Amino acid sequence: MKIEKLPPKASNFYYRWINHVTESVLGRTVKGSTIFAAFADVDFEERISGWGCIKCQRGNWYLGLTYVTEEHRGKGIQRALIDHRLEYLENLGVDVARVGVKPDNKYSIANIKKMGFELEKSKKDYDVYKLLF
Repeated sequence: MKIEKLPPKASNFYYRWINHVTESVLGRTVKGSTIFAAFADVDFEERISGWGCIKCQRGNWYLGLTYVTEEHRGKGIQRALIDHRLEYLENLGVDVARVGVKPDNKYSIANIKKMGFELEKSKKDYDVYKLLF
């Protein structure tokens, strides 16, 4: 598996495909975010197995949406995408990363807690966790 930062252009096939899937499956968009995609070899062909975004909102850096395709779940891809984005933010000089997670998403919460994220605050539809570098 390899992880790559995608160019932020709507003309990029992967960017358009990820945005379409994200919108249709989750009702959200990745526009305006920096996207990192995980590629896995499937039948000797490279295919996207998952992706994750980062975005700066009001001076705070967030790990945005993370999505792993159904056939690739349980293989450590979410963790690898989180690790890669945290390393990227740390190299930018960011000292705090945040992530919003729906309270019923027990798998994602378990993953981010294992990585050292701590609950910062609860909002109406999601909880915000933060990690200090």
